[in-house]
Amino acid sequence: MKRRALATVLAAAMAATMIPAMAFAEEMPTITLLVPEYNAGKSLKNEHADEVIAAYESYTGIHADIKWGDNGVYSEVLGTTLMDYDNMPMIITVQGSLNGTIADAANQGAFWDLSEYLNDSERFPNLSTIAQSVRDGLSVGGEVIGIPRARELGRYGLSYRKDWAEKVGITEDPQTPEEVYQMLKAFTYEDPDGNGVDDTYGMEMTKYTGPFDIIQTWFGCGNGWVEQDGKLIPIHQTPEYKEALDWIKKSYDEGLMRSDWVTIDTSEWSNGCKKGEAGVFIDVMDSGRRIWDYFVNPDTYTPSVVNPDEPASMVLQGPVGGRTLATSGYNGFYVFPTDGAKTEED
Repeated sequence: MKRRALATVLAAAMAATMIPAMAFAEEMPTITLLVPEYNAGKSLKNEHADEVIAAYESYTGIHADIKWGDNGVYSEVLGTTLMDYDNMPMIITVQGSLNGTIADAANQGAFWDLSEYLNDSERFPNLSTIAQSVRDGLSVGGEVIGIPRARELGRYGLSYRKDWAEKVGITEDPQTPEEVYQMLKAFTYEDPDGNGVDDTYGMEMTKYTGPFDIIQTWFGCGNGWVEQDGKLIPIHQTPEYKEALDWIKKSYDEGLMRSDWVTIDTSEWSNGCKKGEAGVFIDVMDSGRRIWDYFVNPDTYTPSVVNPDEPASMVLQGPVGGRTLATSGYNGFYVFPTDGAKTEED
């Protein structure tokens, strides 16, 4: 393996984790990267962006030459890039989880094996703490091919308005799907905001169906698949999945979520909770925390319905009955093409 080439690239990739820069040659080396573009050609072009770039280059001793790929068609950009061997960047950002396209390329030797580096706690103390399960998820043929953009494995779960719960007499976290259902029902029909108007519903939903995946785990479903009698079975073929669907349909039929949820854009998600229209939010815990932050922000301050002298708050419960949907442990990752970082001098 061309170890020095990869070590240089890794040093640049680790700049954000504040690992001291290695000793570099007098002339500043350049790394090339493919990165998703979210800002319509404006990334790193706003006021003071040049100062950020200068600070990065001063700290790392490396110049970054970034190729931007439109986020809306990034999978196509990625596919085209992987076929352009003569112009391959040294670092490629991959979105989502490891897929067939990346696995096929890895099987053909397109990427460096990072196993040795991820195990080197002396040189890379942060990288070496990546969970083994996450490394396994980024392995092809026994080789770890990507550095993950780390996320908590247990990031998903249930959040709810604490003051609404107190208003309707709920004093303990719901521990079963039935108890969650009773909370949704109370938040919909027992006037949790105390305004005397029938204007609330239990659960916030948009056309993004991720909350349904989380709810399914409360009934004992696997994470996409489950092992039965030595075979992998997709969860939609299990009785637990049907039980979860019945629960969701019952909640919908009884008006415990907005009837037009399938038409609501994901960008509007959490607005129902922020506006006091819904009391339960099922997603990542940090989203529930952001709703809470909205309540206490001076510009959007929201008083508690049980004590107006205090701000409203969210309970970030997480699992129901000890279960919640597991994440992959990462959200996208970085691969190092052998056609990009291809020499020891690189």
